[in-house]
Amino acid sequence: DPPPLAPVRNCAEFEPSTGALIRYPLGIPYNLIQELTEDVMVHVVVSSAYQSQAVSNFTAQGVNMARVEWIVAPNNSIWTRDYGPWFVFDGNGDQVILDHYYNRPARPDDNVIPIVVGQRWGIPVVTHDLWHAGGNYMTEGNGLSFSSDLVWTENPGMTHPQIAQFMLDYYGVDTYDVLPDISLSGIHHIDTWGKLLDEETVLMKQVDPSHADYARMEANAATVASLTDKYGRPFRVVRVYCPPIPTGNVAAYTNSLILNHKALVPTFNKPVEDAAALQVYRDNMPGYEVIGYTYSGWITDD
Repeated sequence: DPPPLAPVRNCAEFEPSTGALIRYPLGIPYNLIQELTEDVMVHVVVSSAYQSQAVSNFTAQGVNMARVEWIVAPNNSIWTRDYGPWFVFDGNGDQVILDHYYNRPARPDDNVIPIVVGQRWGIPVVTHDLWHAGGNYMTEGNGLSFSSDLVWTENPGMTHPQIAQFMLDYYGVDTYDVLPDISLSGIHHIDTWGKLLDEETVLMKQVDPSHADYARMEANAATVASLTDKYGRPFRVVRVYCPPIPTGNVAAYTNSLILNHKALVPTFNKPVEDAAALQVYRDNMPGYEVIGYTYSGWITDD
C-alpha cells in the first residue's frame, strides 16, 4: 500500500495506551495478565480450537474478564511484540496501523494478525513489504527510531538509504539509528539489549567483561551516548547488569513493557540481581510503578 497521509508520526511505547496484545496459549504468567487488566484491555489472539480452554483458564485464574477481548483467528506463535500492529498517526491526526512483513515466513498466520485486529477495531491498515520484527524496533515518538542491523540484513534488495527513506515515508522517522547487533548468534533484536525509557534515556544491557558479547555491547553503549536526541542533546545511557541465568545466556531485563504509569519487567529468580535491575528502572523512571515478574518461560532473547 502507499504510505499514510503525511506528515506521519509513529507513537512510542511510553505514550498513553488503551490495551495490550497477547496470544493464547500463553508465553507469560497469569499474574502479569491480571496486572494488565487493572489498567487496560487485554486483547487475546486465540484460535477457535483453543478459545473454550482459554476462557476456562482465564476465569479460573481470576482474570477480570470484563477487560479481555478475544480475537479469534489462526495464529502460529506467542510473539505478539514481533508480529503485532505498529501504530502511527497520519497527517490528519488519525490512527493508522502499519503492517510490516513479519520476518518469520514459516508463520504466515502471525503475519496477518495486524490486518485482523485492524478490521476488528475499525482502524485503517497500511500493509508494506519491509521485513521487520517489533522486537527489533523502538521509537521515541518524535521521528527518531532505533534497530539493530538485522533490518539491513533481512532486506538485501534495498540499500541502507532506501530503507531510511522507507522509514521516513511510512513511519515519519527522519532519524533512523541502526546499530550493529551485539551477538554473533541469537535473534538480533534490539530489545534484547536496549530500551528507550523516554525521549532522552536509553537503558542498555551490561554483562561481565568475560562475556563474549562484552566488547560489542560496550561499543554500542558508547555509540548511543554519542548520538543526539531530538532536543539536540546526547542520549543519556543507563546500564542494567544482566547476570547469567539457567534458561539461557543472561537475564533479559531490557525486554520489558512500559504501559502507561507502569514498567513491567521480567525477573529471573535471582533476588539480588533482580532487585538491582528493578531499582535501575525506579531510579530512571520517576513516577512509574516498577513491578517484576518471575516466570519459568523467560529466556535470554525474549
